[in-house]
Amino acid sequence: MMSAMSRVSSSLTPRWMGAYLIVGGILTSIDGVEFVDAYPERLDGTVDGLRISFIGRDALLVNKRAAGRRQDLADADRLEGLE
Repeated sequence: MMSAMSRVSSSLTPRWMGAYLIVGGILTSIDGVEFVDAYPERLDGTVDGLRISFIGRDALLVNKRAAGRRQDLADADRLEGLE
C-alpha cells in the first residue's frame, strides 16, 4: 500500500486538483465539506491494485472556495471553467 501511495504522491504535483493524497498524507478533514456529504459523490481509482477514493467535483469546489487561499480560489475558477 505504501508503495502505491508513494507512486501517486511522487507522480503528481501539489497543485493537481482533487488529489489530496499527493501532499504526503491522507487528510481526515477539509474546509467547508463534511465526509458524510462528500463520500457518496467520490470518484474511485486504482493505483497498483490499491483502490483510492478522490473527492468529487462539487465537494472539491466547495472546499476550494471555503479554504479561500489564492491558489484554491484560482483552482476553483479553473475547474468551473471546465464545465
